[in-house]
Amino acid sequence: MNGTVSDGEIQSERQPGRVRRNASIFLIVKDIFLGRKPSLNDLAKRSFEPDKPEEFKEASVVSDSEEIISSSEKENAEFDDENVKNILRISCRPDAIQNAAEHENKFLSEHCKNVGLLADIGCGTARMSRILRDGYAGYHGFEFSKDMVELATLNVQQVVCLDMLRIVEGYNNELSFNEDTRKIAKLAGVLRQRLDEFPVDLVELSVMDKSELSNLLVAAQKMIDRVYQEREALYEQGAQDLFDRLEEVKSRKALIVEGDAAKAKMSPEIYDRVICCFFTSGNFRDEDRKVYDKQYLDRMGKFIEIYNNFYGALKPGGKIFFSIYRGDEESNSFAERTQRDFYRKCGLDLITGVGSPFVATRQGNFWSRRWTKESVLKNLAYCGISADQVSFHKLGKGDIGWMVEIRKPYPTEMLKQETPVTIKIRNGKLDIPEGLLRGIGGENRELLGKIMCL
Repeated sequence: MNGTVSDGEIQSERQPGRVRRNASIFLIVKDIFLGRKPSLNDLAKRSFEPDKPEEFKEASVVSDSEEIISSSEKENAEFDDENVKNILRISCRPDAIQNAAEHENKFLSEHCKNVGLLADIGCGTARMSRILRDGYAGYHGFEFSKDMVELATLNVQQVVCLDMLRIVEGYNNELSFNEDTRKIAKLAGVLRQRLDEFPVDLVELSVMDKSELSNLLVAAQKMIDRVYQEREALYEQGAQDLFDRLEEVKSRKALIVEGDAAKAKMSPEIYDRVICCFFTSGNFRDEDRKVYDKQYLDRMGKFIEIYNNFYGALKPGGKIFFSIYRGDEESNSFAERTQRDFYRKCGLDLITGVGSPFVATRQGNFWSRRWTKESVLKNLAYCGISADQVSFHKLGKGDIGWMVEIRKPYPTEMLKQETPVTIKIRNGKLDIPEGLLRGIGGENRELLGKIMCL
């Protein structure tokens, strides 16, 4: 059965014999409001299991032809936990990459203000759900690694708890609460302060820290429960706005989707922003290939499949942002040197020679390419995205990378384009080029057809 991602639902193609957990993060909050005590097992999570790629084989690389030769030994398709975590650890990052990450956070904070639903491809620990939490009304994180999904789930749960705690804490001095409620408001401040001390990237946490975070989240949920138990008394003290604001937080949609983002079936035009951070777009590849030559790099099936999927789910006027390593002559190999230094610091063995357009490692299924503007535009063209929709912004110091911006035009903008468009009639129906239809969904397509007939 084919599922669909809509504004409040994410599903996938279902396969028999597999158990899935389908619980929204706000089921926890709903339990609190209904007087039920949620357990730690009620973590907010939607998951699906796509067809898993073939195992990544241990390989050596011939630099001249970019050919990966399989050996008899095979690495696990799921990369080693510590290798994944090292990639996210700040302590392993060269200065240039850390600077680019900080610039990326600032850039997205400025360009993701007052938006509705935000999709985060390859969300990792869902750190952007916290960094951008004041800018969006809903968050969908897509992640393939089960280990990262567990941490991402904690992160989005933490975002909700922090928002609710701030609201309750802020009423400590605004109303003449009774003594018990005043204690609750003070407790909200203590919990909020402690939760704020946890790093955005939860990968840095020890087992003991994770346990403490989970306990704090349960305590916060119980405290919100107490506030709602006092609802009638607080209404009498004029605290209607308190519950209005709590209900607003409750109405937010926050989901972590486990699986291959290319395989998620989504309703059209639901996202205001789509982001893909920390150079993750350079990791999307077809793992069954043995040769990654220029012809393939200009038409990367996995990359195209993912962005074709999310471009269709983007609202007209919406934007996609993704960061990439630079591979043009102007970068003067700076990005490549930085990549190789980065992976070595993570304890990974490089299997690509200097000058290869990508860097691959023996352990962990890591593969990360660098891009030219020409190659980006060629790949995006297969998604129906034209060059005039794409902008490149310098990312960080030096010439390490770009932030790529894609804007989806409104239907009226597409009709005003200067480039002539040939509309053919086949079997009595309009045959409109797919490139023109991109960004025009649902009823607007029928409307466009009528306009073209005039």
